[in-house]
Amino acid sequence: LVDTVLITGPELRDDDGDDDGEPPVFTDLDLVFDFEDGLQGWGPRADGTGTPTVEITTEEAYEGAQAALVTDRTSQGSGIGQDFAEQFEAGASYDISAWVKMAEGESTDDIWLSIQTGSSTFSTIGQFNGITSGEWHQVEASYTYPG
Repeated sequence: LVDTVLITGPELRDDDGDDDGEPPVFTDLDLVFDFEDGLQGWGPRADGTGTPTVEITTEEAYEGAQAALVTDRTSQGSGIGQDFAEQFEAGASYDISAWVKMAEGESTDDIWLSIQTGSSTFSTIGQFNGITSGEWHQVEASYTYPG
């Protein structure tokens, strides 16, 4: 289960859109996903061994009434994902946090936060050990996006 994902960081933009050598303008990027209005762009992240099911559940949530539920996983790499290529800028650093837990009845396990850049390049942003089904766990990581 995943709930209340927050991604913050600078978004680099040249204020007049041309490449005139002037320093870029920094504006805050603040993305919040609470799943109260559906999946909000999140979906299954297949890894070549199968595609998991990603849906909204009202059975349990960290905040509010809904959370994202990932089922039918076939391997470590199958999970929930979203494409942030349009929002992230090369060289900028981002702070990522989310509340996660294993579904009721599932064994304690580890969760990886990873990023895919390119067609087959994956990097682990953070590994979080001992995630249980009994309570929500906040996971946090910082990441500098290579582009």
